Amino acid sequence: MVLKMSLYNNVKKLSSLIKFLFRLRCEGIENMPAQGPVILCCNHNANIDPVLLGAVLNRKLNFMAKYELFKIPLFRTFMKGLGAFPVHRGTGDKDAIKMSYKLLAEGSVLGMFPEGTRNRKGGPPMRFKSGAALFAFKTGAAIVPAAIICKGRMRFYKPMLIKIGKPLDAAALGLTDGSPENLRDVSERVRLAVASLIEGKV
Repeated sequence: MVLKMSLYNNVKKLSSLIKFLFRLRCEGIENMPAQGPVILCCNHNANIDPVLLGAVLNRKLNFMAKYELFKIPLFRTFMKGLGAFPVHRGTGDKDAIKMSYKLLAEGSVLGMFPEGTRNRKGGPPMRFKSGAALFAFKTGAAIVPAAIICKGRMRFYKPMLIKIGKPLDAAALGLTDGSPENLRDVSERVRLAVASLIEGKV
């Protein structure tokens, strides 16, 4: 654990450089709970999204990343330093799911991109998958909506904004019985919360 945190802290030192290179600003950072389990749900535009979120958050961000990224030793070390853990997409990866529950049980922050893939066109987020809602139902973790906003394609020195919304607990989400229908409804509420951040309505 000490080694992992040391590695994360070293990577975190790059935050100032990342903010400079992407002219990155953050609004609503005060909405991030200081402690306790949190599921941060964000829109997904580019592979660098987790790095951008990690650069502005005041807590360590843990997130799933596709297994292929861990095949290169140097990149694997860097990804782990960012708080990433591998997932075999489209397979219901039990190890990744267990790791997610473990992190939330420890009171950590789990970052998720519920669209399931990058939204290359930008704009409103696509339909959210139900994984985040299920994790919230099983663990009691709050869901915090977030949005990465950039006009057009991301590139260096182009202004970028990250918005963090207010935490949503089970009552605010309408999370009741955890049935497939309930989880779909909750996922849509989270999607709309992220969309509202993008549209500037909150």
